[in-house]
Amino acid sequence: MHTSKDICLRFTVAGLHLLEIITRRIEKKDVILWNAMISGYARNELYDEALALYYQMQNEGLQPDNFTFPCVLKACTGLLALERGKEIHDCIISVGIESDIFIGNALIDMYAKCGDLDVARHVFDKMSQRSVVTWNAMIAGYVQSGQCDEAFKLFYKMQLMGVNPTSVTVVNLLPACARSEAFRNGKEVHAFVKKRGFDIDGFVGNALIDVYAKCGSIDDAVRVFVAMSRTDVVSWNAMVTGFVQNGCCVDALKLFSQMQYAGVQPNSFTFSSILPAIGHLTALWQGREIHGYVIKIGLDSHVFVGGGLVDMYSKCESIEDAEQVFDRMSQRDVVSWNAMIVGYVQNGQCELALKLFYRMNQLGEKPNSVTIASVLPACARLAALQQGKEIHDYIIRRGFDSHVVVGNALIDMYAKCGSIELAGHAFENMSQRTVVSWNAMIAGYGMHGHVDEALSLFYRMKQAGLKPDHVTFINVLSACSHSGLVDEGWHFFDSINREYDILPSMEHYACMVDLLGRAGKLEEAHDLINDMPFEADSTIWGALLGACKIHCNIELAEEVAEHLFKLEPENTGFYVLLSNIYAVSGRWSDVAKVRTMLRNRGLRKKPGCSWIEVDNKVHDLY
Repeated sequence: MHTSKDICLRFTVAGLHLLEIITRRIEKKDVILWNAMISGYARNELYDEALALYYQMQNEGLQPDNFTFPCVLKACTGLLALERGKEIHDCIISVGIESDIFIGNALIDMYAKCGDLDVARHVFDKMSQRSVVTWNAMIAGYVQSGQCDEAFKLFYKMQLMGVNPTSVTVVNLLPACARSEAFRNGKEVHAFVKKRGFDIDGFVGNALIDVYAKCGSIDDAVRVFVAMSRTDVVSWNAMVTGFVQNGCCVDALKLFSQMQYAGVQPNSFTFSSILPAIGHLTALWQGREIHGYVIKIGLDSHVFVGGGLVDMYSKCESIEDAEQVFDRMSQRDVVSWNAMIVGYVQNGQCELALKLFYRMNQLGEKPNSVTIASVLPACARLAALQQGKEIHDYIIRRGFDSHVVVGNALIDMYAKCGSIELAGHAFENMSQRTVVSWNAMIAGYGMHGHVDEALSLFYRMKQAGLKPDHVTFINVLSACSHSGLVDEGWHFFDSINREYDILPSMEHYACMVDLLGRAGKLEEAHDLINDMPFEADSTIWGALLGACKIHCNIELAEEVAEHLFKLEPENTGFYVLLSNIYAVSGRWSDVAKVRTMLRNRGLRKKPGCSWIEVDNKVHDLY
């Protein structure tokens, strides 16, 4: 005969399966046995089964005790079953054991993770006794819900009340610093860790690395990593991710190599972190090496890794490799489909992007807002207005019209497809707008020559309390350029730094050069280029060369062309533009010289290409 104590022991040694076999032989089960069974299911994340046993226990007339309820509440937490949790809370009150500290901790955890912070705090405040676990649960709840200020208030309050934070407290609190980019708070917590002598190896060190990386202080993250005497794969992943997040992609690759020399086996998270670095560097051969390594250690079937490989190959402009990875994936999630659609768009294969979107729907896959925001630019680039309208109908049917990112993509698509009216409707129908939304609409008005509407929208944006960013001014200056508003352009250009504390970028200068050039103020544009705080790129010199063609300034055109031939010696467009400037002036011998230069350098003019949409199909015209 087995006692309840024996069965609990057998459960811990032999596991849940053996527990089920043994308990079937026992006709009368006591509370200890029921608790052991419920606990076993909850620990193995079989939450529905744990709750079923709880209700069965009550039906058989047994009263749950203070050991039952924490396990049952854990099951509610795992299922995010708030209403069931409330029922069990009522039962706890009726039994009269709500003052039990373990039950209180479980209630706080359940309510916090189910999103009801007010009730969690009410339970916390009513507790006559609190352990450090109680404080940790409440702090974690605030952090998870994004209420980082409340989390820090509780952290300081617990110390004032004589409760010593533990390493778990610190690990719970540090994500609050990362989420709100509260660098100063992160430094304070780090100082607290040093003062209390906490071991930075493991969870604390990993959390500190994450905080510093997300706050942009990669040097501090490196110092923590180097100071750790014991590092695991999580530590290395945190540091690799930190480098990538801060644009230090070369350092990320170096660290990935060091990780292997140190004998640390990369996992799926490692590859999900390092592959974006390779894509950013367009380091195709290194990407193929890592792909081979992924296959070698058997992670090629992992859905996150597969999606990362698709994205990496797409950014390295090897769309065929991306297609092969995508086609070989045994499982695909929406992220994988999105990566392939974005890859097609990035590589100019917009028709294939649209086909893949339709295929995705035919196979019953469910697109998300990112999918829609990824496929609409394909319509924009193809000027496929009818297909864009069909996708808009799909958006409304599926309820995506409330997503800001989708609204922004619709504005951009309609504007680039030539329907500024529909772009305006999409903008006005948005329930929420970000700076990106206003920028997209200003850009749309600008490209259609509606400068008054563009500038009016800029002032309306300010009245709505949004601060213009650097993209806003690129769009405003571009609108001024298309309409020849030189004085207004200078006003906005001067205000970028003076009123908005934004340093003018290369794009802002390019807009001003284009504006001045179109208005015939070529020398003024030339002087602006010479006064720039950085070397002009081909975009700026190209804008000035285009202005030279409009106003037939051959002498300046020849000077500008020399700059362009040095910056982009293989760009045939600049040679052709200079040749056309000579042709307009009847200087045919110079036209011949430019054509000879093209031949001698082995360059050929690329044929132009246009698209036309007929019967809902896009056709190429060369």
